[in-house]
Amino acid sequence: MNGNIEKKENYKDGELDSKCIYYYRNGNMKEEINYKDGVEYLVNYWNQNGELKVKDGNGKFTSYYENTQWIRSEGYYKDGIVDGKWTFYDENGQITWEDNWKDGVSLDSSTTVIVL
Repeated sequence: MNGNIEKKENYKDGELDSKCIYYYRNGNMKEEINYKDGVEYLVNYWNQNGELKVKDGNGKFTSYYENTQWIRSEGYYKDGIVDGKWTFYDENGQITWEDNWKDGVSLDSSTTVIVL
C-alpha cells in the first residue's frame, strides 16, 4: 500500500450506486463510472499517462497489463457502454478473444458482461 486512494465508491442497499471513481496506484485518476439500477456506465477513462481517452462515455478504451506496455484489452464505448469490436490479449500479446458488441450486448456470444 502506498498511501494513495484506490477508489471512492457509493452504495445503496448493498449495491454500487451513482458516481464511483477509481485510481491508478500512482494516484492518477483511472475511471469515473456511474452505476444506475445495477448497470455500469463508463463516464470518463484516463490512461496511465493521464490522457483522457473516453470522455462523457464515448471513445477508445485500452487497458494494459500492470507495469508493462502489453495491451490487455481494447475496444470502444458509446454512451457509457461497450460497443463495437473488442479484442483481448494474453500477457504475450496473443489474441485470446474477440467479440462484437451493440449497446452493451454481445453479438457473437451470450456474454452480457465484459471484464476488463
